[in-house]
Amino acid sequence: MIIWVFEKKEGIERIDTVVVVVVVLEEIVVVVVVEVVVVVVVVVVVVVVVVVVVVVVVAVVLSSSSLLLL
Repeated sequence: MIIWVFEKKEGIERIDTVVVVVVVLEEIVVVVVVEVVVVVVVVVVVVVVVVVVVVVVVAVVLSSSSLLLL
């Protein structure tokens, strides 16, 4: 009976550690996902800004060169 109680306690402790590990892993996964999302958003914003700048510059150059040609 005493041995059974001891084994039961050990089992509970093991379950606790497993739960803790799972919770920690979930937190790490959430942090990683958040970081990935932030990086993706930043990259997308940078790409959009660069594209807009390039388009504006090209438009200005083309319009000025066409004016010069005229």
